[in-house]
Amino acid sequence: MMNNKTLIKYLRATLVFSFFSILVLIYLYFHFKAIYIKRGINLESQYEAYISNCSAKHVISHRGSGASDEIEHTFAAYDQAIASGSHYIEQDLVSSKEGTLWVSHDPSAQRIFHYNKLFRDMTDSEIQKLKTANNEHCHRLSEVFNHYKKDKDVNFVVEVRTKWDFNQIPTLVKTINECKIPISRLIIQCWTKEDAARIKKLLPKVRTLFLCGNQQTFEDATKDSNVDIVAPQEHLAYPQNIKFAHKHNKKFCTWTIDSSAQIKQAIKNGVDYYFTNYSAKAIDYEKIYRCPSFKTFLKRNHYKI
Repeated sequence: MMNNKTLIKYLRATLVFSFFSILVLIYLYFHFKAIYIKRGINLESQYEAYISNCSAKHVISHRGSGASDEIEHTFAAYDQAIASGSHYIEQDLVSSKEGTLWVSHDPSAQRIFHYNKLFRDMTDSEIQKLKTANNEHCHRLSEVFNHYKKDKDVNFVVEVRTKWDFNQIPTLVKTINECKIPISRLIIQCWTKEDAARIKKLLPKVRTLFLCGNQQTFEDATKDSNVDIVAPQEHLAYPQNIKFAHKHNKKFCTWTIDSSAQIKQAIKNGVDYYFTNYSAKAIDYEKIYRCPSFKTFLKRNHYKI
């Protein structure tokens, strides 16, 4: 049994050893960190870039919204979404009399432009004169493409509505080619299996997203080889359906979720994509609840510090 003097010596030695061990660990951390930086590997900046991509890859800005306080489908809304970290902005399509593709959710100009007329009954020159409350004009799809195509982090999620204009799909393909938008930066949404097949025939490598209104449509779309992403409404976004989609090698998307509880639940359930009017909030939650910690990031990339 140790006497008091021996115990004190033992404790002193242990404390000294622990102190120097901590100093060695600190030295090694900064030593190897300096080596990585010298080699052009800045771990913090790499992690920040990784987290930026990780948090944004699941969030689709619904009608281009970052925080739901800008007018939908305006550059102001798209800019806000992109500034919040969003990499996916949505464009709903309508067609003019001439068949030009314009960006609007509604078939009528009444709600956003206070002009009670259907887009399909207006000429391009008429539509060009429409103004929103923030004094933006209605945008052609080509204008949106050209405005954001230089930002390689921005992807376009385009919804075709062939019930209003059957020729939207070939016109969309023509617009994509004219604007030189890479297929990898596109997701095309549709509502019917026929449209999914037409899209894949013209653009075999593009990602197709099938919007589903009920369980049966979801199950049928999940088994369709022309569909890459199945997107049922939020009330169908439960774990069994997500597993069913993944089992058939499909990504799972849902719409439209805005509350904190909905977003957290979607992340917990492993939803691959979701449309939201609150991109900034969604991206913050992605960073907290889905993205890996700095320590996990280092392990995954085999950094030993």
